[in-house]
Amino acid sequence: MKQLGSSWLGRSRSARWGRALLLALLMPLIATFLGRLRFLEIVELKTEDLRYRQRDHGPIHPDLLIIEIDDQTIEEYGGLFPLPRTQHAVLLNGVMNAGALAVAFDFLFSTPAAETMHDQLLANLMARNAGHVVLATHFRSALEPAAATTGVPAGTAPLPDTLTTPGILPGVYGGNDLDLPYELYQQSGVGLGHITFLEHLEADGSVRRAPLLLQYGEALVPAFGLVCWLQSRGLRLADVRVDVESGWLVDRQGARLLQLPPAALFEIDYAGGVDHFASQRMSYVQALGLIFSASQSDSADATAQLEKRFRNKIVLVGLTAKSSYSVDLGVTPFSAGTPLLYAHANLVNNLLLERGVRRSPAWAGLLVASLLLLLSAGIGPSLRSTTWVLLNLAVLLAGALAAQQLFSRAAIMVDLVPPALVFALGVATAAVTAYVGQERERQILRRTFDAYVSPDLMEGILENAGRIELGGTLKPATVLFLDIRGFTAWTRSMQPQQLVQELNDFLAEMVDVIFETGGAVNKFLGDAILAVFGAPIEHDDDARRAVTAAITMHERLAAHNRERSSADLPEIRLGIGITTGAVVAGNVGSSQRLEFTVIGDAVNLASRLQGLSSDNQILLDRKTADLVRDALPNHHLESIGERTLKGVDEPIEVFEVKPRHSSAARRA
Repeated sequence: MKQLGSSWLGRSRSARWGRALLLALLMPLIATFLGRLRFLEIVELKTEDLRYRQRDHGPIHPDLLIIEIDDQTIEEYGGLFPLPRTQHAVLLNGVMNAGALAVAFDFLFSTPAAETMHDQLLANLMARNAGHVVLATHFRSALEPAAATTGVPAGTAPLPDTLTTPGILPGVYGGNDLDLPYELYQQSGVGLGHITFLEHLEADGSVRRAPLLLQYGEALVPAFGLVCWLQSRGLRLADVRVDVESGWLVDRQGARLLQLPPAALFEIDYAGGVDHFASQRMSYVQALGLIFSASQSDSADATAQLEKRFRNKIVLVGLTAKSSYSVDLGVTPFSAGTPLLYAHANLVNNLLLERGVRRSPAWAGLLVASLLLLLSAGIGPSLRSTTWVLLNLAVLLAGALAAQQLFSRAAIMVDLVPPALVFALGVATAAVTAYVGQERERQILRRTFDAYVSPDLMEGILENAGRIELGGTLKPATVLFLDIRGFTAWTRSMQPQQLVQELNDFLAEMVDVIFETGGAVNKFLGDAILAVFGAPIEHDDDARRAVTAAITMHERLAAHNRERSSADLPEIRLGIGITTGAVVAGNVGSSQRLEFTVIGDAVNLASRLQGLSSDNQILLDRKTADLVRDALPNHHLESIGERTLKGVDEPIEVFEVKPRHSSAARRA
């Protein structure tokens, strides 16, 4: 026996879940491949930018202070940059005297000043505050993963103060083209930190990850922000080393300071755009004004104001003036033209707060998407299309909201594009296969039922295609068996062509009645019809429909016989038996020819009642009689007693359907 929908394209439970499982296994592989396309990588990164903008601004450590060489400063100094180094000396001296933890200059002092005494003055102040001053150095060329060498490559110069490591740290990027500060400053005991970002590693060219360490020969050059953080803790670079085996930054005693990320690339958790740092930024001119005011006043208030502003601060000094071509700009989640001074500030802020962006493993998002796809593809085809679409959209929206919550609350970044691809492509494939399977089922149903049910009932069958199982289902139904009396003698009285024509005309009229009352013609048996009410489509009143059909057949028969009588043709007489009970409804045959049929005691009993009936008599079993007793306004039921029927173990009570006027005439 062939079940409808048993193929891979079917809508049966096994077919749906089989497809769903296959898609849940296959789609992650496809999505992983597609996710490597540069276009989709950029889309993923732009969703991350959107998550930054939708998040409430992150916290900023109170010890962080940014001093900007802004447009006001450039204008104050006649539109020139770099500024006189004597001004840097004043700033450094004033800020350190006010109790700052560290001062970091985010620009290069790679060439000497025009006046040697200016360099000497600034270098002396740096030496006096050794361990609290950070200068920038920069790798000029694109960096690649450093080779595991032990010698110093040609072209490199020794560094005055650097991190030490017993070996080459795996995966760290490095290069030989380093722009170092002027030698006089190198000898002043400053900490050197690189200001290089590896934008070329990101698909969209954004500044997202900061290399905490870059290899330079045997030396590891720490990031500008990392040196600031170390100095705020009272540590100089000579006090720190890298434990290659554990991947930790440790002090002289081996105490762990910072877990290094893979390849030492730290993903910055941007607290916000430039405006978000409003309370912790000030103009270079403003800072010098505070220092000059305090130095020229004997007032304790002026000194207190200066200390309030700078005490225990990590001060980052850099160029942000929009009018200067020298300003170093980069792409960040909040702007395509952010001064990179703020990228360094965000890195320092992350280190101070001991937070950074953590990435959820790629497989975790794919696993969740696969499980959701499994459920959607398994359940979805059994739902209405609109419900399924809305459910899938709700799943995608819920996934995006969950990812946003993880990022907002815990700075955990979850990939969205690959999981969304897994789910969306999987659901689309499931929808297409379900549609193809549905159309296939509709074709099978139409082939099976089209000639046996009314067009209205056919539409109902097609609408309920996914819920109609034709492989053998036990269900309640009412069976009507109709037979033409004296058909054998009838066949002897006319030519075959005429016999077939008259039989077809009569049976067509009887079929119309069955269709009108919501029944289905199960089969034609020569001059007999087996009709079913309740299979494949059930109604609450199938028994009433069957009895109503039988009564209408008799009414149509009377009119038909009047026409035959006027044509001198013999009358047609019928016998009808109707029973109600459980039947097995199913598709029988082969893949080339299928036929829907019903099997069961109710079918056999209807045939026996029809055989028991006399001409134009409608006989019912007790179950059918009980169901329709109060549902026939113009007819009543009359028991004709118990009868023993062939093939039935015990006698059954039989009822006849009669017009109400017949009973009234008999009582009169």
